[in-house]
Amino acid sequence: MSKYRVSKALRAHGDTLSQAKLSQLFAQSPQRFAQFSMKFEGLFLDYSRNLMVGETLELLIAHLAQTDFEDKRAALLSGQLRYDDLPAPVMHTALRGGDDVPADMRDELAQAQDRFLSFAEDVRNGNYTGADGQAIRDVVNLGIGGGHLGAALVCAALAQYAKSDDNGDKDSVRAHCISAADTRDLRRLLKHLDPATTLFVISSRSFTTSETIHAAHIAREWIEDAGLAWDKHFAAATSDTAQANKFGIAKDKCFVVPTGVNGRTSLWSAAGLVPAILIGRACFEEMIKGGNAMDEHFKTADLEHNMPVILALINIWHTDVCNYGSQAILVYEGRLKQLPAYLQQLHLESNGKSVNVDGEPLTYSAPVVWGGAGIDGQHAYYQMLHQGTRLVACDFILTAEQGGEFAHANCMAQARALMEGCEHDDPQQRLPGNRSSTILLMKKLTPEYLGMLIALYEHKVFIQSVMWGINPFSQWGVELGKKLAKELQSLVRGESSGGVDPATAGINKQYQAWHKENKG
Repeated sequence: MSKYRVSKALRAHGDTLSQAKLSQLFAQSPQRFAQFSMKFEGLFLDYSRNLMVGETLELLIAHLAQTDFEDKRAALLSGQLRYDDLPAPVMHTALRGGDDVPADMRDELAQAQDRFLSFAEDVRNGNYTGADGQAIRDVVNLGIGGGHLGAALVCAALAQYAKSDDNGDKDSVRAHCISAADTRDLRRLLKHLDPATTLFVISSRSFTTSETIHAAHIAREWIEDAGLAWDKHFAAATSDTAQANKFGIAKDKCFVVPTGVNGRTSLWSAAGLVPAILIGRACFEEMIKGGNAMDEHFKTADLEHNMPVILALINIWHTDVCNYGSQAILVYEGRLKQLPAYLQQLHLESNGKSVNVDGEPLTYSAPVVWGGAGIDGQHAYYQMLHQGTRLVACDFILTAEQGGEFAHANCMAQARALMEGCEHDDPQQRLPGNRSSTILLMKKLTPEYLGMLIALYEHKVFIQSVMWGINPFSQWGVELGKKLAKELQSLVRGESSGGVDPATAGINKQYQAWHKENKG
């Protein structure tokens, strides 16, 4: 079994506290909100509605102290963290230029960053043109997983920072983030774009991901069919520039994602090229500045006042002690609509493991992470949150900007309803309450505060991986699926029929029959 254990003291404390009521804890301690909330810059964390007391945090911090957290944190923030099955040290925080990063590494990363940000400005300002000399009007990010979700999040969240044209209208350069998983989305988009004014950014660390390369071929053929030299309309964000060159993308338009940066933390690198074109270099650098500010807070703040540590320990408490099976990310800010999907990958691709770094079986790992827009969810799955038999830890996320008053009222109402419940003679209408939730309030949705928010969750996931003894930067489950998909392509194309299990053969036979009918 794994070396990781929940201490007897923490387990016993959990058993005792399971009988408590949140409403009683507030009644007993008028200072509870102040005790269980904290602010860092433009982020405010309210975790007072979680079934915890002061002793809970003390035990959780002692629990964290039994791990090699301090050493791992120092290694992470200096760009020196290594795992045996990774080709390079983990470097995503080094992209944010921390003081602990060695000077030579910091300089190399800064040069790579300057290359893609300078190119982004040229595209954004019309200095880079397509094959016939027209300025670029539309940029399309083609990627999957980490090559898509980060760009999609930033473009949606910060669209208000797009450059205005001469008439004061936004979107003088428009950004489109298309998941290469389904090329029908790409084909639908192309119907509305002009090949002469469109630039594609192929975002793939390996530049061998079959879905992404297939989509890139469709885009290339579209440019060629318009009689244009396609190479002027393509750039790449990749760790393998040789593969991108082989595809035909010129060296001066290949921008490096460092080998030590995985997809789900790559938006700080050249994988953020399309967002950088949309919002501009200055705003992108503000986002990096916000991420770096969270890094410094993570490094220097006392554990009991450390926002990533607190967020991680709350989740450890729910998962390992209180047996919560999932966590919902509930956003009450429309511009953050892509955040739940982004955080789902960050949590589950990182910590969705069944063994620790020594290959020993795990008792605990990441809970299922899901969610969506808060008010939409109120008419979908909130019924389950309030009255279902499965406990779900809820993170509410919202901003304090004007125009969000209705969302704020709804958010507070849902958190209060989860905590207080509702007594009723009819058991169908009774809500048990006493259900935990956390509220993360942003002062404004700016590039800097978005950078802080993303880095906050990155560190939260990292802390949990340290406690569970997991390598959060590998994804062998993903790799197996890619390998099998590549092997099955000839079967799907009808070029082979053997060597697979009966279920695979059976469903493919039905697919081929209907596919043939559809073509006919």
